[in-house]
Amino acid sequence: MNKFILITISILILIGISCAGYYFYDSQKEWDVYRNEKYGFEINYPKGWEVMRETEGEIFLYDPATGNPIDKNNKPTKDWGKVRMFKFHTSEPAETVKTQNLPKDSYKRAFVNNKISLKEYIYRTNKGMDLNRMPEIPRSTLDKYFTNSQTISINQDLEALMTYHNEFIGAVNVAYILKPETKDIYIFMLGFKDNQIEPEYDKIFEQMIKSFHFVEK
Repeated sequence: MNKFILITISILILIGISCAGYYFYDSQKEWDVYRNEKYGFEINYPKGWEVMRETEGEIFLYDPATGNPIDKNNKPTKDWGKVRMFKFHTSEPAETVKTQNLPKDSYKRAFVNNKISLKEYIYRTNKGMDLNRMPEIPRSTLDKYFTNSQTISINQDLEALMTYHNEFIGAVNVAYILKPETKDIYIFMLGFKDNQIEPEYDKIFEQMIKSFHFVEK
């Protein structure tokens, strides 16, 4: 009897795993595809979401079911802080070092030359810290800063560093994807209402990031 119960439980677990995998695949069959020729990537997003605006180095997608972030004059509305928005922007340390080469960009040079990690680069960027202000950052500091983070595999043998920040304007999920050949960092963010993680949008964000892939410009 016990053996029968164990077999039944095992079968149910396998079915659950299969259904979860199918859900991820099937839920994206009805999604739209956003393609950016300038930065050379595609990413899937839920059908019904809208592209709010595209500017130099920034893209905004939003869920209109949560409100309208801008008015007809392209100015923020009272709903701006409530709307679920997906934002993309880039960080180009190699280009910055090449065009400016300033002392404050020392940590960017260190990252381009593989002397500091992606996590340290992110930490220094967010905290406004060059190498002169803090030559070394303790491992314990980075571990604490990235407590709520994980690295996931995505398309084209790439990885995305997924983390959660609440030091910006509100709480946001953030994904960092490194383009190895250029050292460009593709940054994606999704904000939450009332600084609280929302499981539904948390899952949508992860699915969007998993669909990311580079395309020929």
